[in-house]
Amino acid sequence: MLAAFNTHIKVMMNIHIRILPVTLIWVLRYALVWLRGSRL
Repeated sequence: MLAAFNTHIKVMMNIHIRILPVTLIWVLRYALVWLRGSRL
């Protein structure tokens, strides 16, 4: 049971490592667009 739980954590970490950079880029783009819109 504990081994399966550890494997699940490793899989989740791998998924987060792959998704996190994409999410950060999306958030940065959205923030830049919002800042440009608020300035204008």
